[in-house]
Amino acid sequence: NQTSGSMPPKIDGHYYIYYSASLESAELALEKGVDTTAVTMPYEYDGPGEFYVKTNGTITSIGSNNTESVTINGENYTNSWSSTMPDRIDGYYYIYYRASVDWAHLEIDGDNTPFAEADTINITMPYRYDGVGKHCFATSGTITEILSSSTDSVSINGVDYTNISSSVMPPRIGGNYYIYYEATKTWAYLEVDGDSIPVVENDTTRIDVMPFEYTGQGKHYFWTDGTITSIQSNGTDSVFINGMDITNIYTESVPDRINGRYYIHYNSSNTYAALTVEGDTTPVAPPDTTEITLPFTYAGPDERYFAISDNVTFMNSWGMDVLTVNNEDFTNATNVTESMLPPRVNGYYYVYYRSNKSWAEFSVTGSVKLYVDANPADGEWADKDYYTGLSEAISDAVSGQEIWVAQGTYHPGDLREDSFTLKPGVKIYGGFKGGETTLGQRNVWGNPAVLSGDIGVNGDISDNSYHVVTANASMTSENTLLNGFVIRGGYADNGSGGAGLLLSGGASPMISQCVFSDNAGTGDGGAVALNGNDTEPVFTYCLFHDNSASNGAAVYISPLAGNPRTVNIQNCTFAENTATAAGAAVYAGEDATVITDSTVFWNNTASGSLQSIALQGGEAVTRYSGADDAALPGTAENILYYTASSGSGPFTDLVSYIVDSEYGQMVEYGYRNGIFIAILNIRVLLEGGL
Repeated sequence: NQTSGSMPPKIDGHYYIYYSASLESAELALEKGVDTTAVTMPYEYDGPGEFYVKTNGTITSIGSNNTESVTINGENYTNSWSSTMPDRIDGYYYIYYRASVDWAHLEIDGDNTPFAEADTINITMPYRYDGVGKHCFATSGTITEILSSSTDSVSINGVDYTNISSSVMPPRIGGNYYIYYEATKTWAYLEVDGDSIPVVENDTTRIDVMPFEYTGQGKHYFWTDGTITSIQSNGTDSVFINGMDITNIYTESVPDRINGRYYIHYNSSNTYAALTVEGDTTPVAPPDTTEITLPFTYAGPDERYFAISDNVTFMNSWGMDVLTVNNEDFTNATNVTESMLPPRVNGYYYVYYRSNKSWAEFSVTGSVKLYVDANPADGEWADKDYYTGLSEAISDAVSGQEIWVAQGTYHPGDLREDSFTLKPGVKIYGGFKGGETTLGQRNVWGNPAVLSGDIGVNGDISDNSYHVVTANASMTSENTLLNGFVIRGGYADNGSGGAGLLLSGGASPMISQCVFSDNAGTGDGGAVALNGNDTEPVFTYCLFHDNSASNGAAVYISPLAGNPRTVNIQNCTFAENTATAAGAAVYAGEDATVITDSTVFWNNTASGSLQSIALQGGEAVTRYSGADDAALPGTAENILYYTASSGSGPFTDLVSYIVDSEYGQMVEYGYRNGIFIAILNIRVLLEGGL
């Protein structure tokens, strides 16, 4: 409890300080003596003396002879030579020298490039460093790319990355990447792209379906770019969402997104621990992302994100420091066409723009969306040129365009022969209220867009459309899409089948988030019929309910010898479809293959008995699904056969009976995303819904 500048003799070159205090206000302060002098290197000293010198540069070697004591940061280097240095103290090497003879000698080699005060600097990405320096940077995040130029040395965890660009990273050390940077030129620079979310060994798992629950022991990162309405944990060691502590509490307040996402870190050593996340997984663009309508130009120094859902004709940029599209580099690239761009992410191209130049410019041209609104009086899309009928919009659309359809009921025409005819390269989205600017804002189930074949007397099926939707030209599931519609009321009594959807002539679109209900055929194919060569559609997240026909009440693939065809059905529900002959859900004729994954079959009857799939010369592969049939034909992998009664309802029965084959958990908890969505489809059906 005093202040003094008088020190006792050192003991073996050290001061040993004993401190004891019981008061929180107690304090001990030490100051380095005035005998510590900063030196430049190389450095030499000859003769007697006792002093400290220091340097924040780099020592490559030290040598001494005829001295009594030489230490660096307390480690002994007396009368020896060494190139191995101890750890720095506050970024410095402190050299203590003591000698009493004239012929004593100290010699230090190295350079004077300052080292960072705290040596290793944790960085937030994306990160850039320019100019002269010698530093260590560290990150526990994810590096997607590193670039250096005009440097003397750059390495990551000991692997050389000097003056190159690379997206291949070495193994982490203790969960970190350590980046060493050395440069003597003012124009040298280092760029590191990625994100700063810490990574655990079993890395990051996306939440595809909410509500989501995880139980038991484990250490995981989960993430979603959807919307979280509430989150709860109990029995855990720790749970964080974007750094906010929610350990063993319930909250409806969530922190800001990081790069458009919520990252949930779960850590538990208890078998009874649980995490529950409520909300929906409709992707949401980052709040700093601006959706643009083509054509579009942006110029000048700035850092921005742009989202493009329109179709791109040409993209150009110049004067950019960085310009990426969905994390792929297109910096200062010109005449970029859509075929050269990476795959869309949730229907978007996300463009990252960064430049410090006044003459920088980014421009993109392309086709715009078409809008359809059956009830224009609501004024929701008052600022758009919109159609009141879908058929007219399809007729005017060109390949590469999207059609956005607001809620309401749409009829294909006045004649039974009329239908909505899909066009190659055109993507049609329903489920909008009207006024949305991004796909993520729509609510497919809440704003039903109905394609109805009930064109005549209401409730009289005999005058309904033969086919509500048709496709008869070559198209692929990558470029042609029908998404977010209720398709009902088709009546194919002309022998062609496909009252809801008739595919022929190589038509292979993607049909997603659609409901096929109350479609009937007097022949084969109630809801969907495939009658053409090379027809290979994909159905995802669809509900087939109460459709009827002779064969293939929901999906009918006609026999066609010598022309193999494959239909992919993923995450769908087939409920209460009726065939008078065979295949209440699916009928596969000769040389036809149906591949089904994560799908539920319930109460589909053929000839009065339960029968979901019928093969007449065709093949079937069914995986990770549930069925109330006694057995499914063809290859059936990880199928849960259950008993369902119409009295208790399929949702109750499925929760009771279906166990997820992959994770060994009840489907009720949502581990198997596809089956969980299928059950939700049935629940929507039973509770009124669409």
